[in-house]
Amino acid sequence: MASISCRAGVLASVSASAITLGFVAPAAAQITYFKPGDLVVGTVSGSTLDTASSITLNQYDLGPGGTTATMNGSLTLPQIQNGANAPISGEYGSASEGILQLSANGQYLTMMGYGVNANTFNASPVIGAPVVAMSDHYNQGGSTNGDDAAIAVDCLDHPVSHDPAAYAAMATTLQASAPVFGPLLAWGEAGCSVWPVPPTRAVAPVAAPGSPPILVVGTTNDPATPYAWAVSVAHELSRGVLLTRDGDDHVAYFYSACVRDAAQTYLVSGVTPPTGTVCTS
Repeated sequence: MASISCRAGVLASVSASAITLGFVAPAAAQITYFKPGDLVVGTVSGSTLDTASSITLNQYDLGPGGTTATMNGSLTLPQIQNGANAPISGEYGSASEGILQLSANGQYLTMMGYGVNANTFNASPVIGAPVVAMSDHYNQGGSTNGDDAAIAVDCLDHPVSHDPAAYAAMATTLQASAPVFGPLLAWGEAGCSVWPVPPTRAVAPVAAPGSPPILVVGTTNDPATPYAWAVSVAHELSRGVLLTRDGDDHVAYFYSACVRDAAQTYLVSGVTPPTGTVCTS
């Protein structure tokens, strides 16, 4: 992945999937800077999933009350090397390239993308095919609607704010402990603010009284779901048993034979590993 920084004032940045404004989009001039207070939305062109596309940032003036917006300019990011400007492309159909964030000093607008010319990527199976295959495997896992299903499940889990300002505040808070990914994940939550089906539950401790032992697996340096979450859930459950994987992976079952053996034994016979078990393989 490559990153690009564009000079910006203090402005709002949101995921394109979280916008529910009445847009007016006249022919927009190519801009060289962003106006403080305007809304900037990143878009990728194209019509075929898992293909590289150019990235365009559109700038909007917000109307009274923030319920309407008029586009007043756009900036298409470079597709060729030009001095310090490297080519950058987005993946059509990937939400991650639609998320923008301000840099820590508030002076730059940053986003993620691929450091390659889109046409070169799409035309070369040597460059493009392995990356697309890895993306498909991670995002879909053999499913044709894995991403859609993930969004549907996530958005039913708990209520979220419908105020875009709440995500800006969350991004600022998370940036203190996770400068790179904290704001990105905070804005990623905004997609659920416009999901058409309301959540079915509220966040609360889980106890599962009367259940048989429940096996909880956590990896000490899991980059996606912190180990502290597994510890907390195991303690909340009336009969929780924590199995610890000492490692740096996400989804310990994929990487640890020890975890697989313990999980499969539990699923087949209901027998949990001894309390305090740590898998190091």
